Amino acid sequence: MYKLLTKNGQMFAFVLGAGIVIITLISILTGIGDDFSNLAREEQFTTNAFNIPIILSALLVVIGVALMVFFGLFHVASDLKGSSKGLGGLGVIAAVFFAARAMASTDREGPIGDTIEKFFVTDGVSTTISACITTVLILGAVAVAVFVISEVRNFFK
Repeated sequence: MYKLLTKNGQMFAFVLGAGIVIITLISILTGIGDDFSNLAREEQFTTNAFNIPIILSALLVVIGVALMVFFGLFHVASDLKGSSKGLGGLGVIAAVFFAARAMASTDREGPIGDTIEKFFVTDGVSTTISACITTVLILGAVAVAVFVISEVRNFFK
């Protein structure tokens, strides 16, 4: 199965996407036609004419994500030694995230506090959002530093 998808996966994805486009066009052309444009504006938002294409597209996204996770785990399990660097990097990212989450503040003062109260954000969600932002900033700074250091190193080689 893996070799089949490696060899023909893009073709399968294209055919599946083209099939969804064809089903969408058939649904739109036969299901609503001129009737949709004749509906009142308020009624256009309540029509079910676009449900099938939206459901099929969402299903395609869910299947794609599930296959991505499955084959990622399959690759890690089949070559654990080769995946050790990637797993180490994931561990570093997780460590930075949990350290940032432990240091995150739950202050509810100022404009941010007003926004937190307005949208009923809990302390757990607030600290998680803060940790995500801090993690992105830290990893971005590390990426820029590594880029600059590698360019300076390459300049003196």
